[in-house]
Amino acid sequence: MERAILDLHFPAGKLPVKGWRCPACGEEDLAAEQVADAQQVARRLGLYGIEGPRRRKLQRSGTSTVVTLDPTLLAEALGGAVAGDEVEVGRQGDAIVIRRAA
Repeated sequence: MERAILDLHFPAGKLPVKGWRCPACGEEDLAAEQVADAQQVARRLGLYGIEGPRRRKLQRSGTSTVVTLDPTLLAEALGGAVAGDEVEVGRQGDAIVIRRAA
């Protein structure tokens, strides 16, 4: 086995990682901790795509359009944020992103 840069493929892209490749047969190998680290990076970069999608209907509130978030999604994505907490809302490509305000 020789050291090589391998591409781990995810639903929304790929991530290069250090690993090993057999020059004879092309078999690739990664250490379990490298895979775990790459999975964390991929999740942070959004390479898994939309995880656990939930359908919601857009609603009106005055002149604004609103969407509701269930408590589980809120806890998973924003670490227990509650109504009244400040968040940042913006566009990233063709997606709307909500994150805790710094």
